[in-house]
Amino acid sequence: MPQNTLLDAIIGGLIVAATIWLMAALFRKILIPWYLDLTYSGVRLAGAWNCWYRGATATAPHQTISMSQSGRRLYGTIRLARWADESAADETMSFTGMLKGEKVVITYCDNAQPEIFFGSLILKVQQNGEALVGYVTGIEPTNLEIYSERRTWVKA
Repeated sequence: MPQNTLLDAIIGGLIVAATIWLMAALFRKILIPWYLDLTYSGVRLAGAWNCWYRGATATAPHQTISMSQSGRRLYGTIRLARWADESAADETMSFTGMLKGEKVVITYCDNAQPEIFFGSLILKVQQNGEALVGYVTGIEPTNLEIYSERRTWVKA
């Protein structure tokens, strides 16, 4: 009988540990973001954003952002149109960022490509959350040159 009691205690301990881990993960991944989003009273930036920077006559945006927001945290994807080589597929990268007041900082990185491709966007919210104006800074993957260019993003 003592062997079964020891085995029962080990199994019970594993079940309790798994339950505590599951509840902590639920709290951290679902309840905290829900509460932060519920109590957040700042500007809402979630949604689609477009940027044209190669001339106003372009029919499609050169960059698009699909942004999600949880309180001040921002995350999503950036799609870069391949205008230099029409046969190449568009580039899509994931990003994370923060919103503080009217300031937005986004960091993006593409780990799927063999070349280095990362950078950041430093933006200011304008027109009551309908536009983001600022700079994109990064490393050009073809020649590894650092660039910084002004961009205006418009909510789609």
